[in-house]
Amino acid sequence: MAGLLLGEVSNQGAHPVGSQRYSEEKPDDGSRWYFSRKEIEENSPSQADGIDLKKETYLRKSYCTFLQDLGMRLKVPQVTIATAIIFCHRFFLRQSHAKNDRRTIATVCMFLAGKVEETPRPLKDVILVSYEIINKKDPTAVQRIKQKVVRTGQVIEPVSLPVQGSIGRTGVQPGWTVFN
Repeated sequence: MAGLLLGEVSNQGAHPVGSQRYSEEKPDDGSRWYFSRKEIEENSPSQADGIDLKKETYLRKSYCTFLQDLGMRLKVPQVTIATAIIFCHRFFLRQSHAKNDRRTIATVCMFLAGKVEETPRPLKDVILVSYEIINKKDPTAVQRIKQKVVRTGQVIEPVSLPVQGSIGRTGVQPGWTVFN
């Protein structure tokens, strides 16, 4: 096992499955967890979309750094951060960096990792901290998004009340005419 890269598969302990071995399965099979460097480089959707290996490596490192910063600010354990990084790596193993914003995907992965590792943080907190990191050069950015969240909450809450009060009754339409 010495000399293997993280994610590389050795033939030691590979169990036959029909006429194939685990290390020889198609990379499109979503149940595999281990891939050789060669498999990752040859089957990269990002490279198929014109992103070279050097740029893809930079993008991977940048979302790992982003997740580490996000996790530390959210005060989640390192295991949760590592899980988020694995989720991101798994996502970009199948999807292209050219078609997906790495920081958006990383933010979603952190939220999901918190749930999986039983260290959840409210979605609003994850988004606000992520937005703060992304816009760290603009100190007013966080205030703007907080104001948008408050305004959205003020609009959504009153509108949902007539619907909740009219569940099980006929005549939902008259309740809506008050707001229109």
